[in-house]
Amino acid sequence: MQNLPIKYRLPQPSDLPFIYSTWLRSYRQMPFAKNMSNDTFFYHHKQVIETILAKPNTSIVLIHEESDPNHLYGYSVIESYGEAFIIHYIYIKHSYRRLGLARDLLESQITSLGTKLTFVTHESRNHMKFKDKFQLEYNPYLI
Repeated sequence: MQNLPIKYRLPQPSDLPFIYSTWLRSYRQMPFAKNMSNDTFFYHHKQVIETILAKPNTSIVLIHEESDPNHLYGYSVIESYGEAFIIHYIYIKHSYRRLGLARDLLESQITSLGTKLTFVTHESRNHMKFKDKFQLEYNPYLI
């Protein structure tokens, strides 16, 4: 579906502000957070992200323009978990959505991990698009 020349790479320390800011800002819009103050949400959810990223089996994969590794389209945060894996978050910049990038990113990681069971800890609007195809189960308690 997408015709963008893409590549994948692992994150550098300089990518972490992008990951934190996009994850926090995009997830702030979810219904569960609507009645929370910004201070409460950002303080506590930043700690959630820090906990996830500190886990030894968590991997981040960035998707970027083929000729420019700093021109990021998005990323995924996935954790190997025994016979399963946990999708903690997938983010694609708004202007690059609906091009199949999230699907490509997810498919490439599922293929490389080779596991069967898949859980999602951060439910989003896009979760439902992938739920049946990838047999995803929402379980926020795996954080």
